[in-house]
Amino acid sequence: MLIDVLPLPGHPARNPDGPAVLIDVLRATTTMTCALAAGCRFILPASDVEQAVALGRPYSRGEALLCGERGGERIEGFDLGNSPLEYTEETVKDKVVILTTTNGTRALASLRGYDPVFVGSFLNSESMARGLAGYDRATLVCSGNSGRLSAEDLACAGSIIRHLESLASRPELTDSARLASALFKSVRTRLRSFIVTSDHGRELAALGFTSDLDFSLRLDSLPLVPRFADGRVTL
Repeated sequence: MLIDVLPLPGHPARNPDGPAVLIDVLRATTTMTCALAAGCRFILPASDVEQAVALGRPYSRGEALLCGERGGERIEGFDLGNSPLEYTEETVKDKVVILTTTNGTRALASLRGYDPVFVGSFLNSESMARGLAGYDRATLVCSGNSGRLSAEDLACAGSIIRHLESLASRPELTDSARLASALFKSVRTRLRSFIVTSDHGRELAALGFTSDLDFSLRLDSLPLVPRFADGRVTL
């Protein structure tokens, strides 16, 4: 099995087709996984606010939730922001979640050509690895933060690789995959301090989202494999 890691969407890939996993630990892919775990019908990712509003028009009031953030904070007039803690069963069960974020939902739109496309986070890294284990190659795509590398996404890619190394027979790692694996192994025992002091972690902490950081680091706590296809993220 050949495993590649893209530190940012759009970087050249060794595997320009086949399966891909989008990773946006803080916070889009963590939030999507939580929404599905809480029983939402499906998620419609939107690249911008205008698209999100348009996607909501076919649904009756109360059937869909407009959700998302810009600059880390809830978009004015939207039902929910991008905090995974908002996506409880009481709030999203049986609802359509329409989500637009600064990085993650835009990155999903860039993964045309890959099939299938999955959504990964620390919450489901083991399940994600099990979902990939049957393929002969996989690309892990880090969402980043406004075009900059995000350490937490690279570390999460390393977490998935750690599980794949125990599941696949002698996986071949590209240089970027080796770096991601080494990064996770080096910070595994101090993962919280590593993430909290990352660029994106400090930004979210300054906005009052420290609880989101803690929640996002619950390794392998949700055994789900979300998949993005036909414009929807489903289980």
